[in-house]
Amino acid sequence: MKALILKDLYVILNQKNSLLMLITLFVIASFFLGDTGMLLIFLTVLSMTLINITLSNDETSHWNRFVNTLPINKADIVKSKYILSLILILFMVIIVFPIFLLTQLSQSNILLQLLI
Repeated sequence: MKALILKDLYVILNQKNSLLMLITLFVIASFFLGDTGMLLIFLTVLSMTLINITLSNDETSHWNRFVNTLPINKADIVKSKYILSLILILFMVIIVFPIFLLTQLSQSNILLQLLI
């Protein structure tokens, strides 16, 4: 199952330039707008889109035919997709949480300056 997850991660990392550009753009936009909800929604949708990308890549490369010849249960294939989605969501939360804290701190500093 570890190899199946790694295969999907390699497919995702193949598109790292566009992913980093999108994530950076939304991180900067959410920080300056002070709306971390927008970033949270975007990253959640992005992680689900990445799962769909791996599924479509499997379909176009006829991976299903090959994986059926391996001694892997079909349940393990499905579990690997679910585990990958959990890993991606966890990664996205790790990205969002510090930005959420920074925006909250910057907004509280602004409020403190307005009160003084």
